[in-house]
Amino acid sequence: MSFKVVLAAVTAGLAFVATTPGPAEAAQPAQAITRCGQAIAASYAYLTKDLTCTQGFRISGRQAPEAPPVIVTIDLRGHRFSGQGVGRGVDFSSNRFFVGDVYTLKNGRISNWDNGAVAGGYPTITVSKVVFENNEIGFWCEAECTIRDTVFRRNGVGLLDTYNANVVRTAFAQNRIGVDAAYYDVVSGTNIEYASFDSNEIGVIARAILHSASVRKSLFTRNKVGLTSGSDVDSPTIAAMDNVFTKNYDGIYIKPDVEYDARNVQLRRNIALRNSRYGIYAPGATDLGGNRGAGNGQACVGVTCTRP
Repeated sequence: MSFKVVLAAVTAGLAFVATTPGPAEAAQPAQAITRCGQAIAASYAYLTKDLTCTQGFRISGRQAPEAPPVIVTIDLRGHRFSGQGVGRGVDFSSNRFFVGDVYTLKNGRISNWDNGAVAGGYPTITVSKVVFENNEIGFWCEAECTIRDTVFRRNGVGLLDTYNANVVRTAFAQNRIGVDAAYYDVVSGTNIEYASFDSNEIGVIARAILHSASVRKSLFTRNKVGLTSGSDVDSPTIAAMDNVFTKNYDGIYIKPDVEYDARNVQLRRNIALRNSRYGIYAPGATDLGGNRGAGNGQACVGVTCTRP
């Protein structure tokens, strides 16, 4: 399969990435959010205007196992919710022993917070058509998270995943780290498909015991490094398949580590083109075939690359 065919397929998958918030949904019983720090009591709450606050919104999950699950949607309705560099913008917190709480955050911009949004305690949350920008951490996922049609731009860390995040049709640009696939104490994973990573210091870093990272059908351009492993890894599984890495300093760079079993890195049908240093550097990785490279500063290491 040629580079142009693969690039066209990846670009088609990114066609629906939200660069502007989506329209407000039809009217339903709801609570208007009109001021900073307002208590959210309804299952559907919406922003009525742009807000700049020192205090964000906290939505708490159920506190007893016999209580019904909490289901809450926060609709920004195209508005900007800004902080002043500290605190959490939107904090969805659940008791980790009472599973079942369901949250949705959509349709707007969240900027200039220490944490733009946090989902803690392992609820289920969907983030859709949100632009996270100029936060220290855009979104911290300690939950079952689905992130789609969203933009992470100019954050310290775009997405910090410490449980299980599924990312689709989402763009990461000009962040220090686009996706940090980390962990606490659970077997978990980060799954990325049809994403774009442009001009980040690091596109995706996988750096955790027990955690797996899967990156498929995504485009990496102009990053210092597209996909890498951290120095504190303990043999997580990293699967990179059907991606395009072009015009980065390093496309894929798996750090040498005597305690790291590089065979857990699985590479298949990636294209590395015109990267300044390495297109693919993954000594000891599992080569599943079909990787291609051309015009890179160094030849592929750890896998066989044919020309696109």
